[in-house]
Amino acid sequence: MAQRVIACTSCHAKKEGGDVFFPRLSGKPAGYLYNQLLNFREGRRQFPLMTYMVDHLSDAYLREIADYFSNEHLP
Repeated sequence: MAQRVIACTSCHAKKEGGDVFFPRLSGKPAGYLYNQLLNFREGRRQFPLMTYMVDHLSDAYLREIADYFSNEHLP
């Protein structure tokens, strides 16, 4: 999965706190992350790059992505 989410980590780097525009994803609750991904895909959140990245992904795949980042912990 790490190879498949490189597009995510290029903006959402694994650093404590993230940055002003791209928050950290590691360790956030899976349900929260999943809902945000759905919101981008369904147009409830607006950021063209995110919409483009998730537009074609299934619910199951979005759940896998959310679970992956949820289980990742910063040192």
